[in-house]
Amino acid sequence: MKESVGKNYIAALLRDDRALCGEILSSVSSKEAILDEILSSGIPLLLLKRLYALGLNQLFFEDSALSMTKMMAALTTEYQRMDRYFNSLLFELGDLRENILWLKGTSLSRNLYEEPTDRLSNDFDLLLRPGSEEAIFIRFQALGFVPVWSDPGHCHQYLVGPTGQFADLFKLPTAELRPHNLTMVKEGWPTLELKFSPLDNGLRLKEIDRLFADAERVEWRGLVFLAPSKLDHLLMELTHFHKHSLVGWSWLYDMHLLAESLSAEQGSWPEFLRRCQVEEASLSALLGLQEMVAQLKTNLPQSVLSDLERCTAGYPLCFAKCGTAFLWNCCSLPELILNTFLLGDTNRKLKILASCLFPDDNFIRSYYFNDQQVSPLKMVLARFVNFFVLLLPAGIIRRSFGSFLWQEKTS
Repeated sequence: MKESVGKNYIAALLRDDRALCGEILSSVSSKEAILDEILSSGIPLLLLKRLYALGLNQLFFEDSALSMTKMMAALTTEYQRMDRYFNSLLFELGDLRENILWLKGTSLSRNLYEEPTDRLSNDFDLLLRPGSEEAIFIRFQALGFVPVWSDPGHCHQYLVGPTGQFADLFKLPTAELRPHNLTMVKEGWPTLELKFSPLDNGLRLKEIDRLFADAERVEWRGLVFLAPSKLDHLLMELTHFHKHSLVGWSWLYDMHLLAESLSAEQGSWPEFLRRCQVEEASLSALLGLQEMVAQLKTNLPQSVLSDLERCTAGYPLCFAKCGTAFLWNCCSLPELILNTFLLGDTNRKLKILASCLFPDDNFIRSYYFNDQQVSPLKMVLARFVNFFVLLLPAGIIRRSFGSFLWQEKTS
């Protein structure tokens, strides 16, 4: 119930609906739940400014020991701290900056929001250009960052495949798959989330070369970094939002600003729809845009939603929120099959599943025997094991034979 009140309040605040904000506040005995949701939203400073602009700050903070001014100052200081880390990374990366797209709040705060401090981030999300991944990884290692191999939340392949070497992540049964994220950490620094799949689904982006070619060059404090174009960034945020069950205020408001910027550019929406169809992301786009319009009353051409509805007419929407990730060695086979038939790109995913079920010998030797030559009997046994890696969810594999097969490599 508290979560619902907080959600309704933030939505009203972002719509500048002063009357509804006042009505919600007057109906609750404690404002702590709303304050907690504001502070964890990713856009807390923006929301506090809205409170002040609507003349609601005194009502909201009348029983609070922490003044609004002190809270806003603390949030500004946090942004400045992250900004110093960001500028340091840009400087140290040198020419490798040309092979990295900075995602979500890191870039959008600097090239979309009116005030950069309005969009906070607590880590850095980076998409690496194919072919440059290991060079960037080595550079971060030289800067003191270390990969988190032994936690499935930071390295999905932990105990379901080989880890411990960066190249292990790219031991895949087909080139249509991409590794999931890898986290790197350094004491006293924000975490780095290295991403290899732009739509966060474990699949190769069909137009990956165009994605980097269309990237925006953003000048920031004397340095330049790359960010996805607004069209691509919107699509990436929509798929990420879908992955997280259509929950996340910062992503929702990012999408709102991106959509409104596209509406101001003639011809942008037809190209956006084309990209959705090429990457089979129309369902994620439809669900995210519908939620955005419902919550924030975004100025969106009705034809966009109509076209997306036509593209997704065959999808059973009762399953629309099923997992969007297509991670061959983490999702169970039933999950992968549901994804294949309910979320689009069916023919491609069927071919991927066939490659995973019947991979070539080079993959088997690489994935299960660290590229060593083994006897035919061991190869047969490995293919039997591979079937269970595909069949069962990662949680079962990690707690059974996964810890035996890959324990030494992940220690």
